[in-house]
Amino acid sequence: MTSQYLDNNFAEACFRQNSFAELTAALTEPADQTDMANWGITASEWLQQIEIARYAKIADDFALWTEYFDTDGAMGEDEFDSLTLNAKIALQLNAYH
Repeated sequence: MTSQYLDNNFAEACFRQNSFAELTAALTEPADQTDMANWGITASEWLQQIEIARYAKIADDFALWTEYFDTDGAMGEDEFDSLTLNAKIALQLNAYH
């Protein structure tokens, strides 16, 4: 996977190893001490990487995209498919941060 947001980092591992529901649930929990130690990240970095992995899940699935981001259906599936994963993650980051 080629992505500036998922680049052999904790976010990529989360994206590959967890479901959207698991990532969403993780956002309500304290940062995992084992993850932080294994990846050499802080609690705020842990949270940021979980959010990016969740945004990547949304960016990778049109149904999630329309349910959680493009709720008014402004973007059709063809346009969604034409955008890169990076572009779709960036749209979410710009909207929410």
